[in-house]
Amino acid sequence: MLDLDNAASRLAMILTSLLIAGFSILPETIGSYLIYAVLLIGTILLKTKGKVNLSLEPFYLLQMIMIAFTACSMIWAEVPYWTSIKVRQLTVNLFFSAILYIAYSNEKDIWPLIRCFKWAGYIVAAYLIRYYGFNRLISMLLDATRMTGEVANANQLGMCIAFGCLFEILEMAHFKKFSFSWPFIIPCILIISATQSRKAILILVIGIVLVFFFYYFSLEQFTRSIVSLLIFIFITSVIIYIFKTLPVFSGVYSRMEYLFNFVKGEGETGISVESRSKMIEAGWLQFLKTPVLGIGIGNAGLAGQIIGIQDFWAYLHNNYIELLCGGGIVGFSIYYAKYIYASVKLIQGRQQLGNLFFPCLIICIIKLVLDYGLVSYFEKQHEMHFLLLFLSIKYFNKTNISDEQLQSPLNRRKYIKGDSL
Repeated sequence: MLDLDNAASRLAMILTSLLIAGFSILPETIGSYLIYAVLLIGTILLKTKGKVNLSLEPFYLLQMIMIAFTACSMIWAEVPYWTSIKVRQLTVNLFFSAILYIAYSNEKDIWPLIRCFKWAGYIVAAYLIRYYGFNRLISMLLDATRMTGEVANANQLGMCIAFGCLFEILEMAHFKKFSFSWPFIIPCILIISATQSRKAILILVIGIVLVFFFYYFSLEQFTRSIVSLLIFIFITSVIIYIFKTLPVFSGVYSRMEYLFNFVKGEGETGISVESRSKMIEAGWLQFLKTPVLGIGIGNAGLAGQIIGIQDFWAYLHNNYIELLCGGGIVGFSIYYAKYIYASVKLIQGRQQLGNLFFPCLIICIIKLVLDYGLVSYFEKQHEMHFLLLFLSIKYFNKTNISDEQLQSPLNRRKYIKGDSL
């Protein structure tokens, strides 16, 4: 007999995967938002069967405070219109993430949602193969030509695919078995190389290192861990050698080399790295002038005028400096309060969370590292990652209810409904 609940859950995961993939592929149009609406409605109906329990969760509250501050910053913003755009984007992000939060809040853990992110990466990769064609992609790789913006931003595409690969690796490491989908990682690596996204490469590199140390290295089994470490170093060395020598990776390797040279402070760094360094410097100088409230969320691009570029307009390519410049210490603190809250709660519930702790920790570390090289506070895809963290906290709250708490009729009713205490 057909298991209708299981079929509904799988269909909801397909819709969620398509939604997350759409954030990287689809342009900002009315048609795209109609597609998002259909996918969201389908997901929540399939997951909740129409029974929705609403409560004011910290996940919503922290986003609402950020939206309120952004709206208030229109008062002192240099260009209020640019701030109003950020208010709209943050509000849309809250709406989308809140629906998915409700839809997946009754799961036992975050692995179903992690698999959605995994398949979203594979969907983006498949779409790019279909769009560009296999021959053109190979030609781009051999000629070290970066994927253009015909579809969407190359970094966004690369990062979505990289997160998909990372979650595949994370799943295999956690469950100690290969999934049937792991071979998809190979074409995904080639497509990431075509995007020449340094951020995507960092996601994979940092993620794989963290997965190894969290899942395969233990002081309690020191000898075995040392052997595992030596094997890991050997495999990594072989991969780096292949990465350096094969022509298909020459473009992305050159861009990574520029980044390493910049960190070392010697050698050629490339125009991209140099210009972004100047943006960060300009943003920091502007922050020192308006340290408390900044010059208005979304207005950080005006900081370029400090370094003599009158027509300068771009994001500062650094989430920390972007928020310090645009929102000052207040705006910066409000946004990163999500990280602080999530980190404290996850550490408190480390024992109870069990298999959820390491995935959440890896996601948190990677996001904090990436924020040094991109502006993420208004991006849909990056906001969705907070779902994994806050849903884990919600699951912890459910399983951490004491017998004394359950004696209370009010708390017992909330627990039965699936609300956090």
